[in-house]
Amino acid sequence: MKINDKINIFNNLNDYSDICLDLGCGNNKKNSSYIGIDIEDFDSVDIVGDIFDVLSKFPEASVDKIVSFHF
Repeated sequence: MKINDKINIFNNLNDYSDICLDLGCGNNKKNSSYIGIDIEDFDSVDIVGDIFDVLSKFPEASVDKIVSFHF
């Protein structure tokens, strides 16, 4: 599955002081500062794609926090 980085996050990772991911956020991302990841393209999703493919694109040890409320 192709990854759709809707707001160009991967090219701007250095702009984030903390990288916090909301996995499977759907249309209900709990914190607007988190990076929303889902396989479905909802308005609050920042990166659309298979979760394993998306996570593999983040540099090692670059993510500070991961939450999931809908898995």
